[in-house]
Order: sequence, then C-alpha cells, then structure tokens
Amino acid sequence: MLPEISGGKAAVLGLINQAVPPDELYKEVGRWVHILCQPSPESLAITKEWINGILDITGSGTSWRSHYDSHLMLQYVRFHPDEVNLYKVRRDKGLEGFFVERASSATQLLTQPD
Repeated sequence: MLPEISGGKAAVLGLINQAVPPDELYKEVGRWVHILCQPSPESLAITKEWINGILDITGSGTSWRSHYDSHLMLQYVRFHPDEVNLYKVRRDKGLEGFFVERASSATQLLTQPD
C-alpha cells in the first residue's frame, strides 16, 4: 500500500489525529481515554437508536427481540406440577440442584412399571 511514513507526515495527510513524541504518548492516550469515556447521554441515546435501526433494517433486531421475549415468556409461564421449570428450580435450588432433581426424575421415569 503506502511506504512507511512518520507520525508527523501521517497527521499532515489526515491519516491520524495527531503525532506525539514517545515520551508524551502515555499522557496523550490518557487524555483521549478521558474524553472518550465521557459521552453525553444524548449521544448514547442517538447511537443506541441508530444501532437498533440498523438491526431492524437487517432483520436482526426482530430476531434479538424474539429471543429476548421467549426468555421472558418462559420465566412467567405457569408450568404444571409435573413439568420441568428450569427457572423455578434454579432459583430455589441452584443450577446443580436442577441437574440433581432432573436426573432423579429421569431415573424414576425409567424405573416405573408401565
């Protein structure tokens, strides 16, 4: 592509914001980090809306919302007493408790006479 050029020349050409001497680099990076970590709430809202708009245009937004909604629905659905409810058992007994209870239920189903 291009031969190697100095930081100063890259700044003049508009390829970078600015060039700084190596001994000032850490201080300059810190200044930029401080600036970039202080976005306004308005810019965050606009950026979020823009990204969501792009997701909607590509169809990805609908997919993400559908996935999120299915998690919500599974948390609030009313299960019958004999059905497995991962969310309830995980809340009450933890994930390991869920696996123990599920294994026990599966074993009982296999050993029960027809």
